[in-house]
Amino acid sequence: MELNPNVIPIGDYCVSYIDDYRYECPYHSYRKGYETYEDGYCAYLGKGDYELNRELKYWRVYKDGTKGPEQTAEEIGLKMSLLHDQVKMCNTNMK
Repeated sequence: MELNPNVIPIGDYCVSYIDDYRYECPYHSYRKGYETYEDGYCAYLGKGDYELNRELKYWRVYKDGTKGPEQTAEEIGLKMSLLHDQVKMCNTNMK
């Protein structure tokens, strides 16, 4: 399947509204067998919340402005990928 970024809705979400019509990104779906907050999937990226929570790195910033060690969301203990809420993780066609 050839990926077409032009069919991804404009904005921050995998869904948009055009003249009261709800348009959903054809690449977004939910996967059975994954926990809540890790069941979102993006065929455009070829991965979902589960994979992103285990590969994207974050820094904890302390009150004094220093950064802690770079860690994945899984290592931090938070589910930080937001595909399950239809928030874009592909950064395509943003506002």
